[in-house]
Amino acid sequence: IENQAREFRAVIEHLNQSIMWFDAKGGLRLTNSRVASINNFTADEVAQLESLDDYTRLLAGRGDFGDGNPVELAKAHASFLRDELKQTKTDIVRLKSQKLHLRTRYAELPDDGFVITQVDITEEVSTEQALADALKLVEEANQVLEERVEERTRELRQLQAKLVQDERDATMNKLIAKISHELRNPLNGLKTSMYVIRTKICKDPRLDKAFGRSERTIKRCEMILTDLY
Repeated sequence: IENQAREFRAVIEHLNQSIMWFDAKGGLRLTNSRVASINNFTADEVAQLESLDDYTRLLAGRGDFGDGNPVELAKAHASFLRDELKQTKTDIVRLKSQKLHLRTRYAELPDDGFVITQVDITEEVSTEQALADALKLVEEANQVLEERVEERTRELRQLQAKLVQDERDATMNKLIAKISHELRNPLNGLKTSMYVIRTKICKDPRLDKAFGRSERTIKRCEMILTDLY
């Protein structure tokens, strides 16, 4: 039995995870050296651990569970390890003062005792957090880029619409100028002809009213052309 115990201890000492074996009442029966290295405990601190409550009090005393009453925080974490973790089997425990993230697993034993194992995944979590931060930056950059593209697209559409309208206005102005020119020439000719007829050929006063109405019509047409262009 002693040989088997030594062999068992040799095996757990070579594991890359901490091992804490508790009896049904929470008394600490066995640990390996990884408990000290993973939790950043000294050898003396580990030597003084006799129960689950001792373990959680040590963590709470150095601020691993945040601000608050260390006694109450220690009790809450002991309850988590003994009861809640029993249901979920695995969880990530953060030790704030040490800036550590420990993947913590619970294994129930036939005698109602239990084993708590821990693996330091701080580097993994940091990498995942760095990746998440990088992805967030990329998403924010993409959002900014999309907004700028949309803004530039709106500006280009507005510019295009303005250019089209300017082109239409220019075309319309050219058309109006051409029509105005084409109409002014015959109107000027008509004015000249009426003047000659009225003053040189036909000086009958009875036609003054008709000539006046024609002259007013010609003048109104000229005013319309002037307003157009």
